[in-house]
Amino acid sequence: MKAFLSKFSLLSHHDFRNFLSGSFFLTLGVQIQSVAVGWQVYEITKNPLWLGLIGLSEAIPFIISTFPGGHFADTRRRKRIMQYTVSGYLVCSLSLLMLNTFASNWISGSGLWAIFAVISLIGVLRGFSSPARAALGYQLIKKDEMLQAASISSTTWQAAFVLGPAIGGVIYGMYDCTSAYLLTCVCTSISLLSYFLIRANPVAASDTTEPALTKVKEGLTFFFNHPIILPAMSLDMLAVLFGGAVAVLPMFCDVILHTGPEGLGILRAMPSVGGILAGFVVTLIPLKKNAGKKLLAGVCLFGLSMVLFALSRNFYLSCALLILSGAADMVSVVIRSTILQTFAPEEMRGRLSAINYIFVGTSNEIGAFESGVAARFLGLIPSVVIGGFSTIFISGVVGIVSKPMRELEFET
Repeated sequence: MKAFLSKFSLLSHHDFRNFLSGSFFLTLGVQIQSVAVGWQVYEITKNPLWLGLIGLSEAIPFIISTFPGGHFADTRRRKRIMQYTVSGYLVCSLSLLMLNTFASNWISGSGLWAIFAVISLIGVLRGFSSPARAALGYQLIKKDEMLQAASISSTTWQAAFVLGPAIGGVIYGMYDCTSAYLLTCVCTSISLLSYFLIRANPVAASDTTEPALTKVKEGLTFFFNHPIILPAMSLDMLAVLFGGAVAVLPMFCDVILHTGPEGLGILRAMPSVGGILAGFVVTLIPLKKNAGKKLLAGVCLFGLSMVLFALSRNFYLSCALLILSGAADMVSVVIRSTILQTFAPEEMRGRLSAINYIFVGTSNEIGAFESGVAARFLGLIPSVVIGGFSTIFISGVVGIVSKPMRELEFET
């Protein structure tokens, strides 16, 4: 029993616990909001291209703001950055709530652009919060706790991804989008409180006298010259860019599986169910040996599950395949997180996290745009099948080209 509990010893750490709480409720609120926005936009437009534009409207501001966000994360107090940015998230959630409470008819007509404006602002906030959050979490722990922290953090994050879409879909289906936006405000408020309850306020280790452009260039040089970080992050970026199907799930629910927003919420949650199950396994059995091969295998399995999901006509089979995709993705998430934090110098963690989020984070939004465009011009099912096979092909190429990636093992 003691050996089992030791795998979760970080949960007794006051500041790390509050960090997890802040991350969990922020992600939970964002996921509830994402389901509400996706279904609302689809109800208004009935066009998958608009679903892709949601992702693009967040990705472009995110890309623009992430490099400054990484610089700030390495030169400012990261806890304070999180307090400011989560406050901004709360303002955005309140804006969507107010728009749908007092101007719902306008939103459904000529005012749809207002939703996209709020999503764009969220993209800017993500650009500043993502590097700071990643760097802050690992600043609160010891170096030999990084693999455990990566597993626990990823499992907590996936738990929010399970509950968020499911809750968002149920609330939207039983009530309306306004209720979903209200619940998002509550979750974001709890997240903000959690970040204020973190007692430690560590100072970033980076030199603040260097010019910002010099520091960004230094981070880019380290990232692109590293024999393991670059292929690992590139692999994830391309896999998510071509292999995901989350953006077009509203259309799958409507056209293929014939379910409403409740079904959308369940489907959106299923990858995270798989992620949580895999997260518990990798916490108990750390992914130290053959980590590179396991990363490549996880990405291949993710692509295969997407192909089979596209061909499924049964709701329960579709759920099972999304669970499989989430489990495969969790393996790669834990390994990639550990790679970044293991090989990144402390004084560069903010900048390297920023570059990583540009690779990985924007691939979600740009991948959503790609999915919407591909579904519009290739057809819904062919677009996902082609994307899944592309992911498998990319994993094979990276495995062949990058020997350090194949042979990666973490210290035991």
